[in-house]
Parts: sequence; C-alpha cells; structure tokens
Amino acid sequence: MSKKNKIIIRIIVLAIILIAVGYAVIFNVDLNISGTANATAEQDNFRVEFTGNPETSGDNVTATIDSANPLSATIIVTGLTTTGDTATYTIQNKSADLSASVNTNSNDTYFEVTPVINSPTTIEAQ
Repeated sequence: MSKKNKIIIRIIVLAIILIAVGYAVIFNVDLNISGTANATAEQDNFRVEFTGNPETSGDNVTATIDSANPLSATIIVTGLTTTGDTATYTIQNKSADLSASVNTNSNDTYFEVTPVINSPTTIEAQ
C-alpha cells in the first residue's frame, strides 16, 4: 500500500470517528458501556485504629484501649457513677487511600451509650 493510500485511510477513519462523536453530542445519545470488574479486599490495606489515651470525666472513670490490638472495638470503661460521666475515644484512619465510615451501636440493658460523632461520619485516608 502506498503512503498516499495509508494517509487517505487514516483520514477516512478519523472522519468516521468525528462524525459519530458529533452525532452523539448533537442528538444527546447516551453512551452505555457494560462489563464486569472484580476486586479482592485486603485487610492490610484498611487500618482504622483507636489512638491516644481516652479522655474521661469524673475522678472515678477509667477508660482503656487494647494496645495489643488497636483495631479492636473492645472498649473498657469503669467507674461511671453519675449522669454525665464520659469517656471519649479518638479513631484514626491510617489507610493509605481508603476512607472509613464510622458507625456506633449501644447496649441499653445496663447503661446508655450516647455516641457523639463529629460530622462528617467518614474519616478520609491520610
């Protein structure tokens, strides 16, 4: 094939692409792309931890974090005797590129837990 024929073929292909895109823009045709994607979760990539020492109110209130497993949601609070005694925990997202949503639950059988989560409830990756 000669050089002239290759140039003509390239111009024709480019013209067809431009006409197709122009048609889609003018007539507002939706472009639907379908397919599948797969991803595998790696727990090592997701690190949301309790950090620092919990802040407490009241002289008898003690709060601790399991330092051997900072990913654990086990929170131990003792010495709550009056209304208004509190324990405040800090949660930090140490993931490289994953955000984390913060949710809480409560056990109202023996005590009331009132979670106070600063807005937004998503902790961005650092």
